[in-house]
Amino acid sequence: MRVAMTVEMRVAKTPDVRHAGEVDLDDIVRLDAACFTRPWTPEAWLGELRCEHVLVAGEPVYALACAAVVADVCELRRIAVHPRGRRAGAARDLLRAVIDHAHRSGCARIELEVAAANEPALALYRSHGFRLVGRRRGYYRDPVDDALLMNLDLAAATASNEV
Repeated sequence: MRVAMTVEMRVAKTPDVRHAGEVDLDDIVRLDAACFTRPWTPEAWLGELRCEHVLVAGEPVYALACAAVVADVCELRRIAVHPRGRRAGAARDLLRAVIDHAHRSGCARIELEVAAANEPALALYRSHGFRLVGRRRGYYRDPVDDALLMNLDLAAATASNEV
């Protein structure tokens, strides 16, 4: 019980978001496994870390975002927050950091996919101006769910001050 309270106290105030390094690999792999039924391999994460695609929060890491700029599009590949660290603003802070990075990189939009049943993530994305643009039926297998494709048009969001 005391350990859980320590973790909750540690994440009650979202720490600064920072770029992850290879030193964070073990924490990232554990976090990914705690948050997803199909976690990425350590090798996949190492590739993302070496390309500087990963932002993290906490020490040890309890939240992460993985995003890559490809041409004029920012692909949001993953956001994860440890179950004991949720509802403290870490996902919001990481998403804002990704949006800021996409702006600075000259991206026209941010693209992502999210499980249709993931209501907290959908609410977060919608609150930042993301719009539904497509659906991949039966995309996820464990559990079976549709993938919703969402975009944030950065020019439109800037013009309307959504971000």
